[in-house]
Amino acid sequence: MKWDPNVLEELKKGNRSVLQGLPSVLILQYGLALQKELLGEDYVTPSPIDDKALERSVMERLKDTGIKEEILKRIEAENKAFDEKVALAKGIER
Repeated sequence: MKWDPNVLEELKKGNRSVLQGLPSVLILQYGLALQKELLGEDYVTPSPIDDKALERSVMERLKDTGIKEEILKRIEAENKAFDEKVALAKGIER
């Protein structure tokens, strides 16, 4: 299917029936073009999630459950096992 500027004009009038039968990708492209035209080139929907507050909350949760220490212990054990395998491999090479 090909881009049709008449479809965009119909969408501005509220006629969504012009989208029937179009591939999903083309429908998305029309939606993005309409949003860009109506809201501006640089419009980004602001996120309702405060990233810093989320980070603090997750870290506090990790502290409360003791999982942080468990994860660190597992990482250290994996690193130790890897180091032992490397040492063993170096011994075999000689």
